[in-house]
Amino acid sequence: MKSEFNVLWFEDDSWYDSARKYLDSSISKHKLIPKVERNTGCDFDISAIGDKEYDLIIMDYMLDDGKFGDKIASDIRENKILTDILFYSSDFDKMKNALYNNNDPIEGIYYTKRDLQSGSFRLKLDQLVDKIVKRSENLVNLRGYVMDASCDFEERVIKLIKESSVVLTGDQKKTLNAKAVKISKEICRDASKFHNEFKNYDGDDELFIRVLDNRLFTHAHRLRLLQHIIKHLSDVPNFKYDEYANFYQDYENEVSRYRNTFGHIAEIDDKELHTRMRDILIKFDTKLSYLENFFGNLIEQSKPIIGNDLDETTETKRMLI
Repeated sequence: MKSEFNVLWFEDDSWYDSARKYLDSSISKHKLIPKVERNTGCDFDISAIGDKEYDLIIMDYMLDDGKFGDKIASDIRENKILTDILFYSSDFDKMKNALYNNNDPIEGIYYTKRDLQSGSFRLKLDQLVDKIVKRSENLVNLRGYVMDASCDFEERVIKLIKESSVVLTGDQKKTLNAKAVKISKEICRDASKFHNEFKNYDGDDELFIRVLDNRLFTHAHRLRLLQHIIKHLSDVPNFKYDEYANFYQDYENEVSRYRNTFGHIAEIDDKELHTRMRDILIKFDTKLSYLENFFGNLIEQSKPIIGNDLDETTETKRMLI
């Protein structure tokens, strides 16, 4: 299971532009991202496919220069590429007879009319995409997908916190240090050694960076630090603070909850869970990408976050409570 649905489409006519929107719709309803590689067939080189993995191949039966799609399809099958193939043609009966009477039958093929008005092309496309997606939806794939995405998110959160040191002011860093100390005190209820290492942060301008590598400082703790950094961004021009005001809690409720659950269940009764999880993970991937780009722009500008420094004494004491 993955977030993208990869398609290789052979079409040499502008009809492709009209038909493409139906493919995007069929794929997007599963909360997957359509990735389509178009080829006219005239200059197709089977070796160009290489190790690429396609979920579906769509093929106009009659291409330019009198080239027939079944010849390309045979070449694809001879190279041990077993991806489902959807053929279409405006002369449906001729295509169907030719494929049936082929001396070397092609396995794993489907066919439909090249007709957007009657709905036959869209219906067949919907049915085929649904079948391919459902075939990949099982607990093992879902667990791996969620774990893989979660690990990626964790690494990106760490990087965002580290990059914040470039754009935060001195007093803002001190409030982050205070937040790190507060979290460490919570951890230190059961880990006195960790507490002794980090309880005195005076003179350490970026303790909140150093604390990230401690094995007791979990992803949830890092998310709380990131949320505190987001608070400092609230007055920065063009930052979408309202969309991130509850980032930590939203992440815990939508990503962490499912990740923790998947490690302890043997089966899934919720038929919509795969689609919902893809939607959730795409949403947080987009949110992290926005933060990464925003931080990158601030760093490129080489200037601290705009706004008044917080009062060090008042803010630091509040964070330690």
